[in-house]
Amino acid sequence: GSRLESNAVGLQTSGSATATLDDVAAVSPGVGVLAGGDGSVSVTTARFEAPDGGIQAVALVERSGASVSGTSPRVGLLVTTGGASSIVGTTLLDAQIGLQIAGAASTQVSENVVTGAGVGVLVADTASPAIAANTIESADIGIQVAGSSTAQVTDNTVAPSRIEMLVSGSATPDVRRNDLSATDVTIQVEQNAAPAVADNDVAGEGAGIVVIGAAEPSIVGNRISSGAIGVQTSSTSRATVQDNTIND
Repeated sequence: GSRLESNAVGLQTSGSATATLDDVAAVSPGVGVLAGGDGSVSVTTARFEAPDGGIQAVALVERSGASVSGTSPRVGLLVTTGGASSIVGTTLLDAQIGLQIAGAASTQVSENVVTGAGVGVLVADTASPAIAANTIESADIGIQVAGSSTAQVTDNTVAPSRIEMLVSGSATPDVRRNDLSATDVTIQVEQNAAPAVADNDVAGEGAGIVVIGAAEPSIVGNRISSGAIGVQTSSTSRATVQDNTIND
């Protein structure tokens, strides 16, 4: 195996280059992987260690066609700009943001494990990723969809986090068939967001679903088991709430 220490960038590709990073340790890089152009990067059994235990995301995948997959403990992955990319089967520990999808990226994010993050998965701008079958554990916020994103968030398991799912800005994600359990608020919808929230298992010690501001979510067919509040809407919101099962 190779060891890269204190580099600004651990691995950088450009153009249509294809690279495989196998059995490599990059210690304290500013960026673990920087992939530009329409190339692809496969990351397998690599380890990226950031200062202070991975405070910031340290792996970057940029521009169309770039992809990162594999097992990368203690690393955050960031996908920006347009084009399709994929993050599959990655393990992320103790990052400030586990996975961040921004710009106009249409990333496939599936079967990843994110543990101990400030935010497990953050989607921003006009990104339209498919976030499916991921496991997010012990995060402050499990999944956050902001900006005007149209993300598909399906079949994920998130527990226990302070807030499992936060939808803000003018985002309109489709949130379905997720298993969510929080210590504070399980799903919070705020500002002008208008998600479809359907067929989820919602549990926790605090509130199940909270709607704030002028948000306009559709909350249909969820199974809600909460210790305090099932569904709470503000006087300024325009939520549609129907066919949910609420148990104390």
